[in-house]
Amino acid sequence: MLDNQPWKPAHHPTISWKTNNIPYSEENRDIYYSNSNGIDESNYYFINSNDLHKRFKTHTEERFCIGELGFGSGLNFLLTWLMWSNAPYPKPKLSYCAAELNPMSLEDLKKANNKWPQLSHLFAELIEKYPVAIKGQHRIVLNEGNVHLDLWWCPADIMCDDLSSYDRSYFDAWYLDGFAPRLNPSMWSSKLITSIAKCSKPSATFGTFTSSGDVRRALEQAGFEVIKQKGFAKKRNCLKGRLLISSTNHSKITPWDISTNTNEKSIKHAVVIGAGLSGAHIAAALNRRGIEVDVVDSDKIAAGGSGNNQAILYARLSTKHSLLTDFSLQALIFSSSIYSEMFFDPTFRRGEDGDLCGAFVGSEDTELLAYLKDVLGKHPEIAEVLDHKEASNRLGIEVVKNGYWLSASGWMHPPSICKNLLERPGINSTLDCGKVTVRRQGGVWIVKGEKKFECQTNLVVLAAGDACKNFLDLNWLPLRTNIGQTTQLRSSNDLSQLKAVFCHDGYIAPTRFGEHCIGSTYHLHKKNVILRNEDHLTNIEKLRSSIGKSHDLKILETDFDGWVGRRCTSPDYLPIVGPVPILSKFNGVYSALSKNAKLHVPEKAPTHPGLYISTGHGSRGLTYSAISAEILASNISGEPPPVSRRLMRAISPARFLIREIIKRRS
Repeated sequence: MLDNQPWKPAHHPTISWKTNNIPYSEENRDIYYSNSNGIDESNYYFINSNDLHKRFKTHTEERFCIGELGFGSGLNFLLTWLMWSNAPYPKPKLSYCAAELNPMSLEDLKKANNKWPQLSHLFAELIEKYPVAIKGQHRIVLNEGNVHLDLWWCPADIMCDDLSSYDRSYFDAWYLDGFAPRLNPSMWSSKLITSIAKCSKPSATFGTFTSSGDVRRALEQAGFEVIKQKGFAKKRNCLKGRLLISSTNHSKITPWDISTNTNEKSIKHAVVIGAGLSGAHIAAALNRRGIEVDVVDSDKIAAGGSGNNQAILYARLSTKHSLLTDFSLQALIFSSSIYSEMFFDPTFRRGEDGDLCGAFVGSEDTELLAYLKDVLGKHPEIAEVLDHKEASNRLGIEVVKNGYWLSASGWMHPPSICKNLLERPGINSTLDCGKVTVRRQGGVWIVKGEKKFECQTNLVVLAAGDACKNFLDLNWLPLRTNIGQTTQLRSSNDLSQLKAVFCHDGYIAPTRFGEHCIGSTYHLHKKNVILRNEDHLTNIEKLRSSIGKSHDLKILETDFDGWVGRRCTSPDYLPIVGPVPILSKFNGVYSALSKNAKLHVPEKAPTHPGLYISTGHGSRGLTYSAISAEILASNISGEPPPVSRRLMRAISPARFLIREIIKRRS
């Protein structure tokens, strides 16, 4: 995807149902799996051809990574997950990356998998988290983090080119399962297969149903040994093989976003500085990967920008692709999945700790709403354009603006989230420790609290909002701080009927303990973090102008209460997430870009070993912090990243240094 291209959902395939309810793609004129026995066919071509039964038992690395071209009905993934689940311990964790240009609708996916009762328990977990048809990459965390499923709703070559651009070997095995080569040649091109080889580990294997000569020659040219074997059932032949010759072709992208340090994936302990949303999500993401985490904070849990009563999970839609729009939407989908899982914990209560009840986003942009109504006609699961009457019926209160409905949205109580994430085995929190310092000594990091806490570690993550620039040499970070204030309203008879979040120039959430949180104001240049009566009045007026006149707010305009806090953001409103560059060395390595911004500099970024950062989430901390944590943890653990390279570069701390270097062009 490129900036300024028209924003559109991914296209659902047109499916007809053949004998025995076999799904058939009308676009590609081919079936999704065998008429005779889809499970046996999948096991034969993919699981057996890659010898996974044996390899899951003997694999010595932390994670086993499989790539698939053509997710289809998900049958190959479900069978792999089942086989992995039944494998004895010790066994590696499972990563599975699949590209699908035309993802099935949820309804078609359910129908295609109804015939596999032996997979129903796994399929039930998959459909709970199956992503909507938004183009791009979607990370699904399954089996308490032991299984990662990355679904790329895009052409297969985009996924493979993206992953090969890192010049890293991610994949242990491949399922080449696109529709037949004669019907869908783009899924079998020599360029695509070369990209597969570039991001594969030495001796990576593949399996496929085809025996096409063109496919065989492309695989051999890319460095694979190819073995022809008998096909499944009545099919004459098929192919399997392994990589013999690793690719020597390197990406032509200057890797200023990639760290020179690649040994963090063996680290088993980390210190996270900050016990707000960002730090809590990072601690949980590292913990899911078997890393013990110490969280340290100068104050209490969620004391800073994460202390508000009801935060809103949402993203604003656009007619065009942009870095901000695309990152926000992927963050919304991922965080909604993470938060929905919290409600399975009986101590995390709907209506008290949060509610993914949906949100209506009011808008006066008639051009945007007309465009969205056109492109979202078959995708109400992403968003629905509603006029103010329809919105009023859905919300339960009268509103005066048209807009769109986001079903994945809702509200959460940030302190409850932080508490839920931090009170997990393997995460230790040290709070109220005063000023925290970090220094490098003897090849390790020394983290020390002014009042208590001192620890040596190889891995530190800074998640302390605008205080991050006080560590080491990070005053170059262009962090901006705004003071935001929300207002608590005692619920009236009318407002108590509110069933979902309403976003206007501000927002109002459904009642929590008899009160609504509304907000919020923003002040970039004020420094005092104090409640201001005029800000309460501003929040009230924003709400009054957006709801029907029948809702009388006068009775609520006395004895205000609320919350005020510091919110840290960046100049481009994207978060700052990734390894921390060493300023002087970084500027030296990439200085030539000041004369020629298009020059390819092959060196990776000099970064502080074992030092990472996640900050700049602004007012979208609830939405951004979960995916930011997953990005960091994947980077540290050497896994395929959960977002595209384009978005990884967009949030990298190094982006500001590169921009400054290029600005110096003579």
